[in-house]
Amino acid sequence: MRKILAVILVIAFLISACTTSGNNADNADVEAEADVSAGTQEEADQPVGEEQETSDNADVSDNAAAEVREFSIVAKNWEFDPAEITVNKGDTVRLLITSVDVDHGFAIPEFGVSEKLSPGEEVTVEFVADKTGEFTFFCNVFCGSGHQEMRGRLIVQ
Repeated sequence: MRKILAVILVIAFLISACTTSGNNADNADVEAEADVSAGTQEEADQPVGEEQETSDNADVSDNAAAEVREFSIVAKNWEFDPAEITVNKGDTVRLLITSVDVDHGFAIPEFGVSEKLSPGEEVTVEFVADKTGEFTFFCNVFCGSGHQEMRGRLIVQ
């Protein structure tokens, strides 16, 4: 009988401990919401124009200008069309690439891009243009005698 009573007490203790820790999690959520509300109120009380007075002002404006830039590219007979793409630093670049004749590839090593293109299938490539400069994109799947000349240029301003 004592063993049964001991087991019941242990189970009751475990249940109350689980309930208490669950309530602590709920309290943490409420406190976090209160902190967010307080921060929002402080921002609302701040005079107009002062919120932009930060040392990271240039970074904020760069991020605000960043956008998704989408391009359709056709890979064919040893060329990419278009062969030149220009974006801004920070933009998310989305390329919709289709081979219209044979297997090709598409690579921009500086952005970790390497895809195989099968004829008639559209491949979507997406990356953030996080560095400025001119970068060569090229076919990385042997596609015939003009393979070495199958190149294009990504310009990130």
